[in-house]
Amino acid sequence: PLRRLSEEVKSRDAGNFAQPLPVPRSADEIRDLTLSFNQLLAQLQRSFALQRQFSADAAHELRTPLAVLQTKVDVFALSPHLDDETRIFIVNLQAQIRRLTDLVEDLLLFSRDVPLESAEPVPLAPLLSDVADELAALADEKCIAVRVQETQAVVRGQDGLLERVFYNLLENAAKFASPNSTLYLGLTLLDGRARVMVRNCGDAIPAGELPLLFERFHKSDKSRSEDKDGVGLGLYIVKTILEQHKEKINVTSESGVTTFSFTVQLAEEKGGTKSV
Repeated sequence: PLRRLSEEVKSRDAGNFAQPLPVPRSADEIRDLTLSFNQLLAQLQRSFALQRQFSADAAHELRTPLAVLQTKVDVFALSPHLDDETRIFIVNLQAQIRRLTDLVEDLLLFSRDVPLESAEPVPLAPLLSDVADELAALADEKCIAVRVQETQAVVRGQDGLLERVFYNLLENAAKFASPNSTLYLGLTLLDGRARVMVRNCGDAIPAGELPLLFERFHKSDKSRSEDKDGVGLGLYIVKTILEQHKEKINVTSESGVTTFSFTVQLAEEKGGTKSV
């Protein structure tokens, strides 16, 4: 009975910890211990629900004043009577408002609890094309060539959430890629799954920092020193979304090449290669 209880406890994670442990019929210490565990799991579930609700409420309340502030600053920036110093100040202010707005959107995304049962077939081709188009300006700014594998594969998941996974990974790779380098997103189809790889060339990430990349609000020493945009939620959101899809993400960094990889379940299998 203790072994069975131990296995049940070990099987609980962030995705299923709210599921009660099976309570044995015997009226003994094992039953009492199981009931205590179930009470603890229920309290944890309530705590996480309150945390998600607080994040959602706070983000919703911040949306409106940020939108108003953004509009007023944008209108003020159109004035032809601004001196150079004021224009620089306005540009910096606009950048910080956009950064705060992105943080609010990240908090809203993080507060959503999307069930796996609502997963649907998602064609990757239009999704990857949209992401590449959104990142075109950043790639051009750094003179980076973005090579995305053309594919007709259809995966199972949440369309909007998977788009956020690809966008965050490619944006992160573009930010830290060396100028005039190539950023590559490739797919390998095998045994009913698509293995996705996002690879860029730049400074190698120290081995000790790799496990920290997916923690909330983590920023590398390099990003701090260069004052890169972002608050350290992008990769954490990637990890959270993939966990909702019952997937895990891995990262390696050797000889200046950093590769993020994960798998996702296929609905259909087809593929090819194309540069965009």
